Amino acid sequence: MQQRSFEIDVFRGLALAFIVVNHTAGSVFAWGTSRNFGISEATEQFVFLAGLVTAFAYMSKVRRFGTDAASARMFRRAWEIYRAFLLTAALMVTAGGTLIYLDLQTPAFHQSEVTAFLEAPWRTVFEVLTLQRQPFLSDILPMYAFFAILTPLAIRLARLSWTYLLLASFIMWMLAPWLGSFLPTAGPSWTFNPFAWQLVFSLGLIVGMYPDLPRSTSGMTHRVLVVAAVLVTIAGAIFSLFSYHESLRNLFVPVWPEQGLGIFSKSNASLARVVNFIAMAWLVYLALRRRWLDRMLDRLSWMAIVGRNGLACFVGGAVISIFAEALSFYLSAGEREWQSALLADIIAVVTLIAFAMACDAYHARNRGTASQHGKLPQPSREANRR
Repeated sequence: MQQRSFEIDVFRGLALAFIVVNHTAGSVFAWGTSRNFGISEATEQFVFLAGLVTAFAYMSKVRRFGTDAASARMFRRAWEIYRAFLLTAALMVTAGGTLIYLDLQTPAFHQSEVTAFLEAPWRTVFEVLTLQRQPFLSDILPMYAFFAILTPLAIRLARLSWTYLLLASFIMWMLAPWLGSFLPTAGPSWTFNPFAWQLVFSLGLIVGMYPDLPRSTSGMTHRVLVVAAVLVTIAGAIFSLFSYHESLRNLFVPVWPEQGLGIFSKSNASLARVVNFIAMAWLVYLALRRRWLDRMLDRLSWMAIVGRNGLACFVGGAVISIFAEALSFYLSAGEREWQSALLADIIAVVTLIAFAMACDAYHARNRGTASQHGKLPQPSREANRR
C-alpha cells in the first residue's frame, strides 16, 4: 500500500513557500526560487506533485474500497476545492478592503477584486460563484477542481496503458486555446487554462501509477536524456536571467518571445515551460536516486508539514502573501527597500510554517491518534526509495 513520501511532502512544502514569496511584490526570497532558474516555476512543480499524490491516493482507495469509492472521493475532493476557492476569493476581497482601510495601494490590492465588489457586490458574488471572476491567488483552484473531476477517467486510461493517457492529454493540450474560449468569464481569460495544465497533472499521474517508468532508461538512451536535460535546464536558466533583468532582456532577448507565438505562455502551459520543467524534474529525480539531496532534505524537513497540509496552506498562504507585501510597503513607505522586503519574507515563511503546524494540531485533535483511525504511519526514507 502506498505510504506518504517524505521527499514529496518537502517539495510540495517548498512549492507552496515559493508561491507565497513569488506573489509578494519586491520579495527578496523570490530571487532564490525556481522561477529564476528556469522558464517553469513553482506552479509546474506543485501541479505535477498534485498529480503524483492523486495517483497514490486514488489507487490506495481502489485497493481498499474499489473503483467506485475512489471516483466518488475525487468528486467530493472537487467540491472541497471549489469551497476552498470561494473561501480564498472572499479572503482576497476582505484583504483588499483591509488595504483600503490602511490606505495601502499595493500591487495585490488592484487584483483583489475589492473595487468590483464595492461597485456591484451582488454581481461580483454571482460571477465568483460561477467562476467567471477569480480574485487574486484564488484563480488556480478552479483548475484543481477540474483535475479532480478528470482523475477517474484519466486513471482508467492510464491503467490500460500510460501511453493512452499521455496521448489523450497531449491532444487536449493542443486544443486547449480553443477549449479555453468556452470557459465562463466576466473579463480576461482564466489565468490557468485547465485544458492546458492537465498535461502537467497527467504527467504526475503517470509517474505515480508507473513509478518504475523513470528507471526504465539505461545505456546510451539514459546518457542522451541526461545531456538533453542539462542543456534544456541551462538554456532555461539563461533565458530566465535575461527575462528578470530588463537591461539584459533589451540587449539580448528579441521582442518575439513576448509578443509573438506565445511560446512562453503561462496561461496555456506552453511547451517550452513543460519541457523545461520535465528537464529540471528529471535531474532532481536523478539526484534523489543518488542521494545527493539527503542532507538538504533533512535540513528542510520542517517544510514537510506545509506539504502535508497543501490545500489549507495554499489558502492561508494567499492571505499571508498579501499582508507580507503590505507590511513591506508600509515599512518602506512604498519604496520597496530590500531590508523591509526581507523582514516581510521571513515573517511570511515563519507564519506559513506556524499555520501548517496549527493545521496538524487541529487534525490531531479531531481525528484522534493515527492508530485509532487507520492513518498510515510516516514511512522511513529508505521505504520511500523502494
